Amino acid sequence: MPPEYVIRLRERAGEMSSFAFLGLDAVSDGYVLQLRGELDQAALHGVLERARVLGLDVLEVSVAGSAPGGRPGEMYEVLVAGVLGPAARAAFAGLSTRDETDSTVVCGELDQAGLHGVLDRIRALGLDLVGIRLSEHFTRNR
Repeated sequence: MPPEYVIRLRERAGEMSSFAFLGLDAVSDGYVLQLRGELDQAALHGVLERARVLGLDVLEVSVAGSAPGGRPGEMYEVLVAGVLGPAARAAFAGLSTRDETDSTVVCGELDQAGLHGVLDRIRALGLDLVGIRLSEHFTRNR
């Protein structure tokens, strides 16, 4: 059974974006659209690609029940399953990487296009996306 993800997207004012994500629980306050549902890696990447096409900014992606991120920012930590070897790390040139228990964190200052570029590389390398969060260092120093 795939994990349940919570995805928070910044909506454009006055748009009903939730209809683009049928099959997921969607709640909107008119500014932030929160999606929730069980997604395998392909479906998760599909949802994120749909958000990109619709021009919705990704604020946070997390496994349901994990600690939430902070407010939106530009310094992101992208978690992938497993410890990456030198060749995989080279795919993220210009970004820092560090190992955590059973995962690798790819970290850097990213705009929305850059974030989606990192997600595209993760998909191309066949890596499992665990989550996306705002860097604690960034939010502490803001």
